[in-house]
Amino acid sequence: MENAEMDQSREVRLKHLFNNRDGPEQAALYMVQMRENLHREHAAAFLHPGEWEFFGTLKFERRIHSYLAGRYAAKNAVSLLTGERDLRSIRIERGCFNQPVVIGWANVQVSITHAGNAAGAVAFHEAVPMGIDIERVSLSAMEVLMNQASPRELELMQPIPHSLERVLTLSWSVKEALSKVLKTGLTVPTKLLELNRLEACDGYVISGFANFMQYEAVSTFMGSDVCSIVYPKRRPPDLGVLRHAVQQAFQYS
Repeated sequence: MENAEMDQSREVRLKHLFNNRDGPEQAALYMVQMRENLHREHAAAFLHPGEWEFFGTLKFERRIHSYLAGRYAAKNAVSLLTGERDLRSIRIERGCFNQPVVIGWANVQVSITHAGNAAGAVAFHEAVPMGIDIERVSLSAMEVLMNQASPRELELMQPIPHSLERVLTLSWSVKEALSKVLKTGLTVPTKLLELNRLEACDGYVISGFANFMQYEAVSTFMGSDVCSIVYPKRRPPDLGVLRHAVQQAFQYS
């Protein structure tokens, strides 16, 4: 989209999630907030011809918004990582588990998320697998989230300086992001994704996993939303830069 068209949206572009690294061990973050029908108005400007054909088959408004928001975020993240400026030349297909697949760039992968009018994506080389998730805090979801949390997780949540509903949502967001790394979605028992660490830091929360100790997550609250990004524990991103970028994306909520 041209800059004039972006007046009705807010976006953050972070080309380097990892400081002092080039080549395969790099990732890019793109996040955007825009009014619901703006994606539809400009779909022809960023959809690949193959994606445009699939878009024409969608009938339900919620699915249309989800598809366009996800593709727009994913293409911008891939653009940041690869340097390809023409979003229409970037094609994102669905894998057999409905995971996004980047066509035409060897070893480049992308993780997508959206909630309401916010969408985000992290593009990365397969050498550093990552996942991203945005969730909206909702009191109506409390009972379900409580039932999904283990006694160990509830104990870990107690020192975190946020309300229980916010920390429960954070826990769910972290698990969603990990499931994207694993490419399982939430088809596995949530016990498998159990957290064994929750640590409040300066403006964000770090999580660890009982069964996937090679991964770690960083989460940031922004108003009624929480964003979580999972990354290899031995290859952490610049958390200060990441927190600032995510908070920028949501400060207009």
